[in-house]
Amino acid sequence: MGFAGFVIASIAARFVFSSISIEGKSFWVVRMAPITPGEFLKEKFWINFWPLLLLSEGLVLLSAIFVKIDIFTGIISAVMGIFFSLCLTAMGIGMGAIFPKFDAANTAEIATSYGGILYMIFAIGYIGISEFLLAYPMHMYYTRGMFFFAGTESLFWACLAVLAFLLVQAAAFLLPMLRGKRALERLEL
Repeated sequence: MGFAGFVIASIAARFVFSSISIEGKSFWVVRMAPITPGEFLKEKFWINFWPLLLLSEGLVLLSAIFVKIDIFTGIISAVMGIFFSLCLTAMGIGMGAIFPKFDAANTAEIATSYGGILYMIFAIGYIGISEFLLAYPMHMYYTRGMFFFAGTESLFWACLAVLAFLLVQAAAFLLPMLRGKRALERLEL
């Protein structure tokens, strides 16, 4: 799943992160429109989320077919694909709003800007932390089978890892969107 996450992150850096900046010098029209910056970010989020989700789930499905993984691992990978799509889209939109580059000559220049590189660093860190947190429960599954929660100690550590995973997902989704909304509200044109 890590490979699919990196593919999604690189595509999101090119398209999602730059989606605010491609408004260019006409961003003032968006500011004058009867929508709030929060509504604008939500619309940008949903427009970019669905293609990333389709790509993510397609990569998971093809990987599951080629590698011939079992159903449980396939379901976990599909759920992680949903989380990765949600959070990487939110990070791209939020950080794109925090670091807009309205004067860019082309979209590739936006993705390779300071904000784009910072986005990729955070995205790679997010994917690595997410994979790390689910490594122990998946290790227990592969070594002990489906009933890997037989001992209370392994149950405790597996539940703690899943809880930490969910907290990371919530932070990776909410923090960039909230900071991006605040940045757009303060933006002077």
